[in-house]
Amino acid sequence: MRWALDPGGEGIHTGGRMADPQRRGGPMKKVGWTILLLLGGWNGGTQGEEDLAHRIEQTTAQEKNFLCAITRMRDEHQLLKSFVQHHRWEGVDKIVVIEDTNARHPYQNHDADVQVIPMNLSEYTAGTQWQPLDEVSRSQHMKGCEWIASLDVDEFLSTRRNPCKTVAQELKDSFESVDAVNVPWIMFSYNEELEVVNDVRHDNIMRWNHSERHSAPLRVRKYKDLYYNDETKPVFRPKRLKSLKIHGVILYEGKYVDGVAGVENIRTEPFKFVNEFHEPDIANALLVINHYRFTCLQNVIEKCTLRNINSEWQADYAIETDTCIAAANASNWREVRDESMRYKYLWRSQGIPCVYEDPGKYVGVVMEEPSGPADPGPRTQESVPHGQAGAQMICPIPTAG
Repeated sequence: MRWALDPGGEGIHTGGRMADPQRRGGPMKKVGWTILLLLGGWNGGTQGEEDLAHRIEQTTAQEKNFLCAITRMRDEHQLLKSFVQHHRWEGVDKIVVIEDTNARHPYQNHDADVQVIPMNLSEYTAGTQWQPLDEVSRSQHMKGCEWIASLDVDEFLSTRRNPCKTVAQELKDSFESVDAVNVPWIMFSYNEELEVVNDVRHDNIMRWNHSERHSAPLRVRKYKDLYYNDETKPVFRPKRLKSLKIHGVILYEGKYVDGVAGVENIRTEPFKFVNEFHEPDIANALLVINHYRFTCLQNVIEKCTLRNINSEWQADYAIETDTCIAAANASNWREVRDESMRYKYLWRSQGIPCVYEDPGKYVGVVMEEPSGPADPGPRTQESVPHGQAGAQMICPIPTAG
């Protein structure tokens, strides 16, 4: 018998048939490379097979998913591409996508580490829209995940206080003793001068000033002020899950913290808001979510028209179309220039090492002309060809002060 490596395979094959995965106490997990055992002249015997299986089991035990993500999507393929790449760079091992079957163009998934689950989300109301997330988080799709991040596809989880760390590393370093982290939104706005957004991480660098009040234009609740109560999304340990909601999680028992102060503020009861999350807190936050609510003007139009297919679930969009668009545009607050995600995107995509600097050293620019065009790119210490890691890029964390 001889053996060979087959990238991307699905199991162990012996003599042309799938080996029994229960033979050694449970199903085997795919670990990137699959060993193929082929009939031939190998004389390793039973002992050789035992040694090989033992090594495979050891590798499998080491490949448990530390951090997984679950998200929802409808016709947002380009955004999903950025979402997947970003969260892989942040240390997410597995991503499960709930795709609304009302999509005009169903997503064609070719990524082995991304699982797509079709669901008719129009069957759920505003009061029950959390149920698909709760159901999937308990399913076999998320088996073996130590942490799960529940995010929408326009929400990008990231580090701030320690910008050179990944989210996975920050969870290990700062949240090992807790069970749920409520991570606050940072509200980003779209660039009114860009008709096409190639990647929100690079193109959308203007956002709200979280130290300022923002009235809800035309009294549309979707665009309400977040000055006192900033909404959050949960990152949690599923082994303690009682119920997963849209903006929080309920555990049977456990310790809850927010993504800003971490273990400095442990709670024993669930919550969904971070109170008075303002600009000084952004620079000091361990974990945040960049919320790219609208990517461009066309995205506003689509959400205010096509989302009306279900007025029960997306009630905030299911108002008169012109009112919805006007309110969305009026809430497109472009007050702070924040390139933190753009820096991460560039140094990661070009293989440039991140150099930590004190986030307090960089103060973001509060814009007097909120509709001003975006700068073509960040500053580096020297010009670096694509893919070359010869230079180092600073990781500034701008705030409004």
